[in-house]
Amino acid sequence: MELPDMDPNKRPRYESAQKPLKCPACAEPTVATVVYGLIDPEGWEKLRKKGHYVSGGCCVSDDNPTWSCSSCHVDIHRPFHGS
Repeated sequence: MELPDMDPNKRPRYESAQKPLKCPACAEPTVATVVYGLIDPEGWEKLRKKGHYVSGGCCVSDDNPTWSCSSCHVDIHRPFHGS
């Protein structure tokens, strides 16, 4: 599997209104929901039992990805409908 170019200016932007079943870049079924904030180990254990999650860190902006592929690390955003 060829990994995408990690330069954010060269990678395509992937958007989806709902969580994709497969990654739009590598087609692997390893799309995880990105969770933001400081989560303790007990919280991560609860999330692990519910499904596939990854940490997005503590800093949140309007353009943070909603999902991320665990195989090729491509970010997937919800379409932004700002005013």
